[in-house]
Amino acid sequence: MSEDRIEDAKRQILSILTMNHGKWDGKHEKFTIQEMGAVLSMIDTTTGTITAFISIIAGIALVVAGIGIMNIMLVSVKERTREIGTRKALGAKQASILNQFVVETLLLCGLGGLAGVGLAAGAISLVAKLSSWPALISWGVVRLSVILSLTTGLIFGLYPASRAARMDPVEALRYE
Repeated sequence: MSEDRIEDAKRQILSILTMNHGKWDGKHEKFTIQEMGAVLSMIDTTTGTITAFISIIAGIALVVAGIGIMNIMLVSVKERTREIGTRKALGAKQASILNQFVVETLLLCGLGGLAGVGLAAGAISLVAKLSSWPALISWGVVRLSVILSLTTGLIFGLYPASRAARMDPVEALRYE
C-alpha cells in the first residue's frame, strides 16, 4: 500500500469515527490514528541513540581499562628490571623479552575478559531466575567481548613490553 493511500485511509477512518462518536466540546477530535511505520521509526531512532550512548561509555571504559593495564605492566617491568638485565646479559634477544611481556599482558586481559563474561552470565542467570525471564546469552557477543579484551591488552601492553625489550643490560643490572 502506498503512503498516499495510508494517509487517505487514516482520514476516512477518522471521519467515520467522528461522525459516529462526535468531538470533544464540538471541536477536539476524540480519536487519533497512528500508523505502525511512525512508531517503528521512533523505536529505531531511540534504539540507535541508546546504542550510540552505550558504545561511547564502553569505549571510555576500554580506554580506562587499557591505561590501568599499561600501568600494571609498567610496574611489572620496573619490578623485574634486574631479571630483564640478567636475561639480556645472558643473551636474550629483544624479541623474546617483548614476547614475554606481550604474552603476560594477553593472559592478564584474556583471563579478565573471561572472568567478566562469567560474571555477566551469572548475573543474567540470577535475573532470569528471579524474574522468570528467559536467559539469553549471545555467543557472538561473548566472542566479541573476549576479542576486545585481548585487543585492549595488546594495544596497551605493547609500550611496557617494548620498554622492557629496549632496556640496556648494564643499566638494568645496576638498578636497585
